[in-house]
Amino acid sequence: MTSKKYTYLPSTIISYNPNIFICYFEDYIKNKKLFEFWVKNQKLKLTYVIFMFGWHYESAERIDQLKKDLNSIRSTLPEINIIFLANSNLEKKNIENIGERVVFCNKNVFLKECRYKVSSQKKIYDAIYIARITPFKRHHLALKIPNLLLIGSYSEKEKKYAENTILKFEKEIKYIRKVKGVFIYRYINQAKVGLALSDEEGAMYAAIEYGLCGIPLVTTRNKGGREFSLSPEYVHVLETDIPTAENVASAVDLTIEKKFSPERVRAATIQIAEQHRERFRKLIKNLFDESGSYDLRKFKKSIIFPHKFGLRKRVALFLNILKA
Repeated sequence: MTSKKYTYLPSTIISYNPNIFICYFEDYIKNKKLFEFWVKNQKLKLTYVIFMFGWHYESAERIDQLKKDLNSIRSTLPEINIIFLANSNLEKKNIENIGERVVFCNKNVFLKECRYKVSSQKKIYDAIYIARITPFKRHHLALKIPNLLLIGSYSEKEKKYAENTILKFEKEIKYIRKVKGVFIYRYINQAKVGLALSDEEGAMYAAIEYGLCGIPLVTTRNKGGREFSLSPEYVHVLETDIPTAENVASAVDLTIEKKFSPERVRAATIQIAEQHRERFRKLIKNLFDESGSYDLRKFKKSIIFPHKFGLRKRVALFLNILKA
């Protein structure tokens, strides 16, 4: 008996009829040949792929690269139907301007809010920053916050950088390298404010995790769209393109003084998330209608999404078929 070997693609199938799958654009590019093989192996006339972004597409340089990548995809798979989910209004505009189909639907809203809650734990930290310890996260901007909780891992390659970064903070800070996702709410609830300090990245899941646990956000101006998954009332954006640690500490103090209700912060966060999710549901309904395969039962099943869309969960392919 011949054993079958599998490889896996970082993707989640939303529907088989019509054929709709979702993945990060970056993951598709990285695994382009395997994705092409899988799509062609379905032998279907109509396949939709919904792309989310792990990193922003708000600059001209990033959009130029996107166009090149799309040309590469369509050169070998011209029949595929591509739709993008944009994390910000600017990202949506940029993608529309190059003639692509796009929906303003921030990826952060695909977290399951039941995994997060407001608890009665004592607030022992002024702020929390959940972020991998790497240069683009700009931890130095939190140096003037005296009572801080840092949570974030680092790669072996950046171990020295991470150690030096942590050493720069005062002794009052608490650093935890890793917390299991199901327990992160316990730590967020111990802080009064959540931080987001990068200049550019993706939508940053931690931003909405703060909101779902009932704490407001202090953020720098950024390319990425993290604030679009939150209620503006509970987001303090620093009004400068060159923020300092003093700016951040002052913003934290001002936000704490407002004494926002955690329950209201959470409720407002879920309300914003539902607006984005409704756009997603409308998109899927449109794809069902376009394909001529509308079935109410299948449609309802297709819009039940797992936490973070199960990404990176995988589509299995037989490697022995690929090699045949």
